Amino acid sequence: MRIPGLSINKNMISKFKTNPHLKESPSLWCLISVVAFHLANLNTWLAPLMIVFFFGLIKASQLGSARTNFYRGLAIGLLIYAWQLRFFLNIFSEAAVVLWLILAFWIGLFMVLANHYQRSRNMALQILLLVSSWMTLEYFRGELYYLKFTWITPGMAFSPSDALSSIGWMGVYGLSTCCLAIASLSLLFEPAKRLDWVWGSTLVTGMFLVLVSDPYPSHTPSSHTIEIGGVHVDDPGSANGLLVLERFMDQHPQTELIVLAEYAFLGEPPESLREWCRSRQVHLVAGGTQPLPDDTYYNTAFVISPKGEIVHKQAKSVPIQFFKDGLPAQEQDVWQSPWGPIGICICYDLSYTRVTDGLIRKGATMILVPTLDELHWGKSQHLLHSRIAPMRSAEYRVPIVRVGACGISQAVDEGARVIASTSFPGEGATLHAKLSPSQHARIPLDRFWVWIAGPVVLIELLASGYVRSTKCSATREPPARIV
Repeated sequence: MRIPGLSINKNMISKFKTNPHLKESPSLWCLISVVAFHLANLNTWLAPLMIVFFFGLIKASQLGSARTNFYRGLAIGLLIYAWQLRFFLNIFSEAAVVLWLILAFWIGLFMVLANHYQRSRNMALQILLLVSSWMTLEYFRGELYYLKFTWITPGMAFSPSDALSSIGWMGVYGLSTCCLAIASLSLLFEPAKRLDWVWGSTLVTGMFLVLVSDPYPSHTPSSHTIEIGGVHVDDPGSANGLLVLERFMDQHPQTELIVLAEYAFLGEPPESLREWCRSRQVHLVAGGTQPLPDDTYYNTAFVISPKGEIVHKQAKSVPIQFFKDGLPAQEQDVWQSPWGPIGICICYDLSYTRVTDGLIRKGATMILVPTLDELHWGKSQHLLHSRIAPMRSAEYRVPIVRVGACGISQAVDEGARVIASTSFPGEGATLHAKLSPSQHARIPLDRFWVWIAGPVVLIELLASGYVRSTKCSATREPPARIV
């Protein structure tokens, strides 16, 4: 039986396969990259479409000059970041456009390098350089310069997945690079077969994620757990703040540790809050400020013991750029708690692997994160920030508790499963969870891969520069001989 419209669809598909102008249109592949990126971030099961995103970048970079490809990458970046980071408008107003352009610059630079690499005849070398360049650029963009920003990396699209505990060993940068590696393997095939490879590998990757998914939380013996609470409360040292804490303890009397937000109070913890900890015999972690003589301060997380004493302090390692957020921490250490070493970082510190890696290397078996996400920054900002904790938990195999003054707070077990959370706007909300400190924390592999990728890119660029300078010298006219 003939289905109306079926012949039209076949003709459209046939036209796409046979028309060289459609197949080799860089603008079309740029658009495909943008759509694939947004779809991959829209739903967990669509995350493998990041393979299509990278394939689009590779195809778009094959034609045109280096300058043209830079502008293509810039356009792709703007179309990605302007939507995914639209909350920048709430925070920075018109300056958000400049920040989107800075982020888009790195995709433009990758497009320039991809165009340069694909002029080589050695396909294996092309693939190695494409993969190494992306990892190097992404790590530098996220971790190593003043405007570093790790959100919206392709690997972060996998964060809400039930398969995250099985693939987290690669690390967030490793997941991005893995998608690029799969896409770049298409270069080994004939042009007519490359698109088949990309769609097939995307489907296989999706099926693999389904097979390794585990939606059920792990069960830990109660003798190894800590009962942890998180409370959204303003001014916890005030009479009203203490009343909120009292109500929480009445509901969860076995709670041993409470986490409050960043900037829960100004200065050190007030005496009223310390006295409350003594009366309730509970540990409490909250953000405050540690004033310095020159009218500056450290944005600091304080740990109060059941005796009402401050037993540990940790300043924020990476204050937010363009904000009055204190001075960077001079040192980083773990809290030697009754349950073992616990790392404490503040808000966006969790976004930077160079901060959290340090805590794991110092023996942290759990990470606590006082956070402050303003309500007016919007729901999209809170949702994006909520992707960080599960990803870090999957990378390190440690539980993480992240608590803000409002919005989305989370308790994540070492299997990267969010076992308790609050929702946006979340004002006055609480969370309660039983978590077990990890016995097998690790550093993911991408932290080591990047130190291989960087030198590979540097050596190639130096070699290319040397070859080019040699050719220029060889073709230069010798000076006229005077007789």
